[in-house]
Amino acid sequence: MKKLLALLFILLPLSLVYVSCSDDDDLPDVSVSISTPNRMLGDTIYLVQGDSLIVDAINIRNNEAGKNAVITAAEYFFAMEGHYTAVVPFGWRRPTSANPDNFNYIPAGKYPFNIEVDIAAEDKALAIGVLPYIVRVVASDDEIPEAAVPGQSAFQKLYVKKN
Repeated sequence: MKKLLALLFILLPLSLVYVSCSDDDDLPDVSVSISTPNRMLGDTIYLVQGDSLIVDAINIRNNEAGKNAVITAAEYFFAMEGHYTAVVPFGWRRPTSANPDNFNYIPAGKYPFNIEVDIAAEDKALAIGVLPYIVRVVASDDEIPEAAVPGQSAFQKLYVKKN
């Protein structure tokens, strides 16, 4: 009897590992955009040294008709720094400086800028979406293409992974 009971205690937890709902593997089909006063062209954000990199809001749209989706938090990664916010509209500001002696100094150049958002969509598994951008820091306004404009980026499909 003790062997049967021990076997039951071993098999019961193992059986629970293999039980899951098919919806758990169904990732959300969403598009996300950012609103920024910085000038953008495609996935490149132009920033003059001394100005701040700003995201006013992150917006989400569910690509499945009649279904809702929300962002529950956002994490920003820029210049070897991270910032987390769970406050709607998930805004963020990173000052820069043209002065090499200043803590916020960022030399002119090209830098990766990633935003990770936690996504909850109706009838889907929780997921993390990644918005990849490039920030091009320039010394003056003259180096920014005329086609780069402030405002909202185009909604883009995300690199989505299971949370």
